[in-house]
Amino acid sequence: MPVTLTVKDLKVRSLDIDFNEVSWTLADTIEDVLDYDFQVLRSESPSGPFDELSVPFQDKYLFIDNTLEPAHRWRTFFYKIRLRQRTSGDTTDTDPVAREPEPDRIALELRRHMQLLFREFAGRRCWVLPVRTFGQRCECWNT
Repeated sequence: MPVTLTVKDLKVRSLDIDFNEVSWTLADTIEDVLDYDFQVLRSESPSGPFDELSVPFQDKYLFIDNTLEPAHRWRTFFYKIRLRQRTSGDTTDTDPVAREPEPDRIALELRRHMQLLFREFAGRRCWVLPVRTFGQRCECWNT
């Protein structure tokens, strides 16, 4: 039985020169997502070979890669997510994704101005508690 769970919106962002953040979401499904393991793979080429960065884990959709060596600034790392169904043992890999390009100076300055505006002059301090809006739906959900 092939793996029917689908990973979408796989993104790699740079937190720092030493860290990469790999995040993803799942397509809407009625399958039990706890029946699947995720594993993060990394390579310096989109065609491989890919090294396993993590042990298989469940129900997490964010991975921080802190094993980067900042020796070469222009080195490109490609990431994949391996899905493994626990009951059947079938696996599937996503397409490789590299880190998104750095924003230009105009975008950085605009971001800085907007953060200053929101922090100092506009809005109200509040807590934001994100709700998972993807993945497995409960049995009471109706289309």
